[in-house]
Amino acid sequence: MSQSQPEGLLVPVQPDLALVPDFLAQEELDEGKLVIPWDAPMTGTGSYYMAIPEHKFELEKIRALREWIRERC
Repeated sequence: MSQSQPEGLLVPVQPDLALVPDFLAQEELDEGKLVIPWDAPMTGTGSYYMAIPEHKFELEKIRALREWIRERC
């Protein structure tokens, strides 16, 4: 991941799958480190939702992601 991207944005959905906009992973896509596993792009709804266990809500990395999303939406 490039230095300009906030750390932890490529959060895996499963150990080998991440759900992120392509522009956040463009460098890794260009380098072949990541691939898009389907032909049709997914379009966003403009809404963001986080579903995490309550006991992890205040973890620093979760808090940082919440703040990053709020600042940009």
